[in-house]
Amino acid sequence: MGKVKAWLMDMEEDAMWMSRDSWAGRHGSHNLDVFDKARDKYEGHIVEPDGPITCRPFSGSLKKEEDDES
Repeated sequence: MGKVKAWLMDMEEDAMWMSRDSWAGRHGSHNLDVFDKARDKYEGHIVEPDGPITCRPFSGSLKKEEDDES
C-alpha cells in the first residue's frame, strides 16, 4: 500500500471516533472534506466522542475459579 493511501485510511479511521474539531487539529482544517466524506461513507459505524477517554483501575480477579470436585 502506498503512503498516500495509508495516510487517507488513517484520516478516515480517525473520522470515525474523533470530533470534527479534534480531527481538524490533528489532520488540518484544509482536509475537512476527507472527514466529511468519511463520516458519510461510514455512517452507522461511527463512535461519537463522549469526551476524554478514561481508564478505571481493574478491580476484579484474574484467577480462574475452579469447580468443586467433591
